[in-house]
Amino acid sequence: MALVTKYKGSDEVIQITITDGTDPIDLSTVEDITVSAYQTKEDIIQSWKLSETTVVITNASLGICKVNLDRDNTMNLPERRIYVEVDLTSVNAGFEDGVSIQKDIKPLCDLLNSVT
Repeated sequence: MALVTKYKGSDEVIQITITDGTDPIDLSTVEDITVSAYQTKEDIIQSWKLSETTVVITNASLGICKVNLDRDNTMNLPERRIYVEVDLTSVNAGFEDGVSIQKDIKPLCDLLNSVT
């Protein structure tokens, strides 16, 4: 399956469906969501947090949220793949510190020069 192509210098809404395997995670039960976009782990392009209202939950029961990738953050990037990392923080009494963190990394898109 080919990845979506995104272009430098354009604002992009990124919709994310968060699942635990194949079932959606109910986002109304999470403490925080952190989403990061990067080409290499050392150079984060942009990061968003639910607690900072930059992650917007659009359908909690289906695990769907969105973030806005700003054009200014992609203008000077090389034409390469962008990855997205999602970290969920949940309160879980079964853990010693009461907090559970789930993390996943997936390819998001291939970044190309703008066609304009």
